Amino acid sequence: MLQACSSVVGYRFHFWSAMVLPNTYLENIFIIVNRSIPDVCATCHIHATCQQSGGKSVCICNYGFVGNGRTHCQDKDECQIGASKICGNHTLCHNTHGSFYCVCLDGYRASNNNKTFIPNDGTNCTDIDECEESGLCGHNARCVNTEGSYMCYCNDGYKLETGERSFRQDGNIVSCKEIRCGSPPEMKHGYIVGNSSLLPGSAVHYECQEGFYSNEGKFSYCTSNETWEPATLSCKGVDCGAPPSVLNARPISASGTTYRSEVTYDCVHGYLMAGGSGTAVCNAKGQWDGPDLVCKEIDCGKPLLIPHTTMTWDNSTTLWSRVYYHCKEGYYFSGDRNFSECTIDQSWENITYVCKGKYYHTKLLGGII
Repeated sequence: MLQACSSVVGYRFHFWSAMVLPNTYLENIFIIVNRSIPDVCATCHIHATCQQSGGKSVCICNYGFVGNGRTHCQDKDECQIGASKICGNHTLCHNTHGSFYCVCLDGYRASNNNKTFIPNDGTNCTDIDECEESGLCGHNARCVNTEGSYMCYCNDGYKLETGERSFRQDGNIVSCKEIRCGSPPEMKHGYIVGNSSLLPGSAVHYECQEGFYSNEGKFSYCTSNETWEPATLSCKGVDCGAPPSVLNARPISASGTTYRSEVTYDCVHGYLMAGGSGTAVCNAKGQWDGPDLVCKEIDCGKPLLIPHTTMTWDNSTTLWSRVYYHCKEGYYFSGDRNFSECTIDQSWENITYVCKGKYYHTKLLGGII
């Protein structure tokens, strides 16, 4: 007698003990039942795969898709969690239908040397040293590699025409031009020594003309700003100070106390020039040259002797000294005055002074010749 039994895939058959069925009938029942049981694997979504799990067939969405495996499997956007998390540093993530791929940012290259990659083999993005490319920055410039990029800088002595400090050759033609300071400044009362350059860091050497000096220095430097520092220089004339004193002389004219100025001297009253020069000149060293003037006191010597006279005199022979004459006894005075003075010519004045005898005068008065 048949007993109740369970069939596969969730169906159950019931047989009663009082029921007796033919074998052909039972076979037909099993055929019908088998035809009505669905095939799970046949119902899997196009983007799903049928797999065995716990003795049963199940549909699981393929890699890159999410869903129940049967009615829907939709694309999974792996990139939504962020490129750095799924692809690594310095990357971009591109989602595709059912998958994704990674690319390196500009300035980086994949370690597997491919343009795209999926980070399941340890591939990462490393910095590209753009400066390995010869002449990348052009003439008169140097390349400095940076993380993921590079920068160009003009060499010393050059600058960008745009005024910027750095640049990249990104299609625009950028060039470094030589820095020049132009003509060096002029130095008043000075001149340039030797040759000079107009490039930054160069120096121009100046010297003052004879009779001039400078406390400001004798060099001007070309700077990276294309200017000369200092921009103005000048030389001052030396100053000899107060003119020197000369014994028994005094200055009568002076043109100044700077270089080549002159001071003229003359002997004071009562003195005559006995030798030397009466001019002092201020030299280039700030000193007076001269004078070597010698002034000698006027000396008229002994007075003239006049016959039949005596002299009243203090023995002085200097300028304007006087000697008085007196007729001796028996003589009388005839002339304009009875004294003579020592003159600037170092001689005693000539005077008309005659002492005549009184006897001779009496004879004349009495008519005796």
